[in-house]
Amino acid sequence: MQGSDDQVITDAVDQQSAANNLAIDKRLSQANRALKIWRRISDILAATTDTDHTVDQFCRVFVQDAGYLLAWVGIANQDDQKSVTPIARYGLDEGYLQHANISWADCAQGRGPTGTAIRTATTCVARNIATEPAFAPWRRHAQQRGFVASIALPLKDRGQPFGALNLYSNELDAFDDNEVCLLEDLALQIARNMVYLQEVVVRSRVEQSLQQSEYRFRALFDNMPGGAAVYSALDDGEDFIIRDINLSGARVSRVIAADVIGQRVTKAFPGVKKFGLLSVFQNVHRTGQPQHHPVTLYQDNKIRAWFENYVYRLDSGEIVAIYEDRTGLKQVEETLRQSKEKAESATQAKSNFLATMSHEIRTPLNVILGLGDMLLESTLGSEQRHHVEIIQRSGQTLLSIINDILDFSRLEAYQFTLADIPFSPHRVIEDNIRLMQVVAAQKNLALMSSIDREVPSVLLGDDNRISQVLLNLTNNAIKFTNQGQITVRLQPHPQKQHTLLCSVADTGIGIAPEYRATIFDHFTQADTGAARRYGGTGLGLAISKRLVELMGGEIWLESCVDQGSTFYFTLPVRPAPSAMVLPPVMPVESHREQSLRILLAEDSPDNQMLFQLYLQQTSHQLVMVNNGAEAIARVKKQLFDLVIMDLQMPILDGYEATRQIRQWEQETERTPLVILALSAHAMEEQRAMSLAAGCNDHLTKPIKKKIFLEKLALVQLNGKT
Repeated sequence: MQGSDDQVITDAVDQQSAANNLAIDKRLSQANRALKIWRRISDILAATTDTDHTVDQFCRVFVQDAGYLLAWVGIANQDDQKSVTPIARYGLDEGYLQHANISWADCAQGRGPTGTAIRTATTCVARNIATEPAFAPWRRHAQQRGFVASIALPLKDRGQPFGALNLYSNELDAFDDNEVCLLEDLALQIARNMVYLQEVVVRSRVEQSLQQSEYRFRALFDNMPGGAAVYSALDDGEDFIIRDINLSGARVSRVIAADVIGQRVTKAFPGVKKFGLLSVFQNVHRTGQPQHHPVTLYQDNKIRAWFENYVYRLDSGEIVAIYEDRTGLKQVEETLRQSKEKAESATQAKSNFLATMSHEIRTPLNVILGLGDMLLESTLGSEQRHHVEIIQRSGQTLLSIINDILDFSRLEAYQFTLADIPFSPHRVIEDNIRLMQVVAAQKNLALMSSIDREVPSVLLGDDNRISQVLLNLTNNAIKFTNQGQITVRLQPHPQKQHTLLCSVADTGIGIAPEYRATIFDHFTQADTGAARRYGGTGLGLAISKRLVELMGGEIWLESCVDQGSTFYFTLPVRPAPSAMVLPPVMPVESHREQSLRILLAEDSPDNQMLFQLYLQQTSHQLVMVNNGAEAIARVKKQLFDLVIMDLQMPILDGYEATRQIRQWEQETERTPLVILALSAHAMEEQRAMSLAAGCNDHLTKPIKKKIFLEKLALVQLNGKT
């Protein structure tokens, strides 16, 4: 028995010794493997500068040198799913990672070895994949590839995990405590190396990017079409040092860059203070707000040029000036200014000439037309009446030509102003038809009008100018129509709100397509023979176009040769306030005549005679004087109800005479007289001047008897003064 017991003890000792030897062999094997891995990884760390390539090599070492089946490195993403992206792998993968769908979120899959290692920053070992609960989602795929055990080691930067090193073994319980310690040291070195290399790469990229930016900036800076210079403040902005200047800046500043860089700006450019740019630098340096220095003349002993500057402050505190040499532009501007002044002077001279000629022509024309009207009121033979009518038509034609030329001159010189008073569009159309009805009847033409019921009864605007456009268009339609009819229509615009559409349609000769584009140009008719056959200056349509545009509308035409034309124009609808009322239409015959005491100040004997004839069949009392001084003296001696004051008289003109009468009335507290200005000037300025002098109204020669008596009737209506 004793021998048997001794044998059992010997066997037990041998078994324990064998187990110890196996453990020692395993530890020696692990140590040798760890040492080999350390050497290989050290060699890789010493030789590589590429993060991605380095991690690939690490994985290769763990499979080829350490004998693991699979090694891979995953990076934790900061997305909503908190996914893990493999960036390197080596070994028996065969699609395992492609379908693994690994996460580090706090969910079932996120609690697997990799997710747990990243979330907890601790090593996670699955010693037996077949029984490890955390490996459930991947167990089948892992066992198919022969994976028996695994380890996930966190990769950390400053204690914070950013990924994991994952190793898979075909040995049960392959990762004991010693191996785990060795692998954690390796993971720590690998993580440090990855972070270091990444920082190197980032730093290299930043440096490369900065270098490229510097190259691009330098290229951009030097090749800017305008000048650019950089300055730094000296003595808290008392002066500035030139730090850099680009090629364009040196060229337009007439300097060499190397000569001025490093100098004070006040030394390099002595005129900078007087130029005003130094104070701009100081303001921008102090406030940080960009500032524009407008085109200004810079002068010193070397440079005389016009510069424009835009000044900014950089984050570094340096001042940047972007500038352009505007000398050429200023020269062009000066040339244009001189040309504009010459053109304006020529236009003004032309306007003055036309105004003077208009005055000189209207003065005798007033007598011609006035006496013609008086003759037509007398008993004449048929032949005599015919001759007088011809004289009247010719006089009216001459007056129309003068008016057209004067209107066009005023429009061309932008001296035309529009009235803004309440008027009736219905009345404008009706008056136009009534005035042109006689002319149309002479050619056996039907002249009709059509006004839509939706057209407002009262509008704001200049009814005289609207009438002028309508008369021009209607007169043209009658002139170029030999048979048929002319129709004037007024209606709301079918497409545009708050707009009226007016049209004048005829059945005349029409306008060929090649003439339509220029029909509204001045001094233009549809063809060169039109002026000979039909007469006219060719200004009517040009004036109408400018008047319509001045009123905010547009004008156009539609035409067909031998079938007729239709001219359209639009007007904006501007309703008159309810407080405004239309001026009354009061025919002369509706008033009971009251005798007026009238003083006529007129230096022309012919015009004096004409006004005597106008009044010879009335009960009005007329007193005549030859100049303004006589008018003042007579007003102070005698009572009058009305003064008709010619504006251009010798000794004292009508303007000054009116001012002195108004001053005398004020000083003596007398009730103001009604003073009507009388002038052969038809320009709007003369009307404004006469009203400013104190006149109640302005009459333009030639003045017809009917108009003159209507003015007197209005004085009667308002009562004697």
